[in-house]
Amino acid sequence: MGLSCKTVAVQKKKRVPLSFLHPSTKFHLIISGKPLPESKEHWKRKPYTRRELNNLCAITKDMSADKVIRRIKATTYPDIPGAFIEMAGYKFKYSEEK
Repeated sequence: MGLSCKTVAVQKKKRVPLSFLHPSTKFHLIISGKPLPESKEHWKRKPYTRRELNNLCAITKDMSADKVIRRIKATTYPDIPGAFIEMAGYKFKYSEEK
């Protein structure tokens, strides 16, 4: 099951993941109109674009075994496409199923 994280806008355009608040706290704050707590966490880097993620999933024949394993680990998540290699016009996708 994938994690779902809804966010709401708060003061200064910061966002706080609602999943970190207890359900009764979430609804109480929302209904009362009180501001939600601000997160002190910030993105450390610019998020990947879809093209960059697709390129990250691509495995090529010139990659070392270590790099292939790292790519598979970095791109394997439930219910989303992951690592693949293209050969002879076919796309072969990695699967954890045995």
